[in-house]
Amino acid sequence: MPPRQIQSFEDFKELVHRCSIKTLHCLFNTKVTPSNQEKPPVGMKLYFYHDGDDNYLIDYASDTKLKLTGIPVRVYGSRKEPYIAEEDVKTFINKEFPGITVSFDFEI
Repeated sequence: MPPRQIQSFEDFKELVHRCSIKTLHCLFNTKVTPSNQEKPPVGMKLYFYHDGDDNYLIDYASDTKLKLTGIPVRVYGSRKEPYIAEEDVKTFINKEFPGITVSFDFEI
């Protein structure tokens, strides 16, 4: 089955619980926005595998937070480069998915 994008966080959360997922994977990317018109141009993909299927949620930045999850977007450096902090994702996952671990991947 091809990868399946889940459109809302509520649906993603329900599917995670229904499938008894133990680990979520998180991929950060500065080029995931549909048109690169998002400000700032940063996003995150949460995904998991179940019975050979890849299920994922893509969340884009909207000003100072991600649209679907509300995870903060931070900035660093004199150029104010946007980023999503691993610690903020871990805090979010622990709150929304108690007992589920998160692993981090980075796209080059």
